[in-house]
Amino acid sequence: EVRKKIAKINSALSENISGVKIIQLFNQYKRKKAEFAEINKEYYKQSMSQMRLFAFFRPLINSMRRVAVAILLWFGGGLILDNVITLGVFIAFISYLDRFFEPINRLSEKFNILQAAMAGTERIFDLMDKKPEDFRSKYHRKNGKAFKGEIEFKNVWLAYNNDDYVLKDVSFKIKPGEKVAMVGHTGAGKTSIISLIAGLYPFQKGNIFIDGKDQKELSLEDIRKNIGIVQQDVFLFSSTIKDNIVLNNKDISDED
Repeated sequence: EVRKKIAKINSALSENISGVKIIQLFNQYKRKKAEFAEINKEYYKQSMSQMRLFAFFRPLINSMRRVAVAILLWFGGGLILDNVITLGVFIAFISYLDRFFEPINRLSEKFNILQAAMAGTERIFDLMDKKPEDFRSKYHRKNGKAFKGEIEFKNVWLAYNNDDYVLKDVSFKIKPGEKVAMVGHTGAGKTSIISLIAGLYPFQKGNIFIDGKDQKELSLEDIRKNIGIVQQDVFLFSSTIKDNIVLNNKDISDED
């Protein structure tokens, strides 16, 4: 839980730094400050809870060790006086007892490290368990042919989280060569529609047809090869301007 809170803090910091202009323009200082303070407070509570647990666990191990030594001294001393065991055997027992508690003591010292590792491992396995994107449809192999450009949505529903639908029963048809403008307020689903055409997200209901064929029966590689998108916020890779333009497409020459 502590690691999750730290990840939440890092995410909030990154978001606030990246969107500092928006925060300034819309005068969101106080709201963002209050949100971060709440996240930081949650992290503080979780950290204190973990520290209390750690503060209880290690002294408990040390107390058990001292009690064990005291019991050994009590009974061992009596056995020595009765000449049942020798002093050398008694000292060996004490030495073995120390060795017995040493791994447990080390485990208590590494408690925080183990907790952090378990949290990180959980996130790694969650990522590894996700199924890779299937670029080739189970119905057809890629054909490499250029699309004519007819796009049709039939009663399409899309939700990113459970039943919180972004698109509800959307239907329209765009003919090849036709110019279409989608107008709507922020969050209306304009970007989601473009993302669905490119096959970036699975939708819950309805059908999408490209050139009369169900999108699910087409290769994602073919679909994305035939789509060109100019994004509002451009992402640049750490390379030359030319590499960012052609994106390793050998069909694009310097003249182009």
